[in-house]
Amino acid sequence: MAQYLGAGDVFLETDWSFGGYLSYFYECDTVRLIELSARVNGNNALVASIAEVTCERQTSGGRVFIADLDSYEPA
Repeated sequence: MAQYLGAGDVFLETDWSFGGYLSYFYECDTVRLIELSARVNGNNALVASIAEVTCERQTSGGRVFIADLDSYEPA
């Protein structure tokens, strides 16, 4: 996925694996969903926050990326 990222894009991090590297090497922003979920009150607020980030980024011409959640092992 990294080859598709560029300045103005945002990657929604679902874990702490490599987001810092993406922002450094590919000049894209990252949003850590784990941290965001700790700052908002409940699932509805989390979904609304993600929608807001997505809308703002796309309105400014950027793209939004997230890892394929099916690539994770079952919990």
